[in-house]
Amino acid sequence: MSTALRYNLAWNYIWENYKRYKQQCILAELTEEDTKEGRHFNEFIREVRRLAESKQDIPQVKSNYVLTEDNHIVASGSFNS
Repeated sequence: MSTALRYNLAWNYIWENYKRYKQQCILAELTEEDTKEGRHFNEFIREVRRLAESKQDIPQVKSNYVLTEDNHIVASGSFNS
């Protein structure tokens, strides 16, 4: 599995498992004009990096991905037909 795909899966997995209030904190930090990032965002990125770079399997959580017969994860949709 490519590194880019592992980061994408890790990002989605961690984001979807965060509580709503934490997601809102991150979004608020990213929309503030004075800062590019904040405490919650930095924590989120650390978790994504740790999971993506580990040897651990990353569960698929986004409905826009499908597992093909040859065990590849691809985006679903007509463009993959």
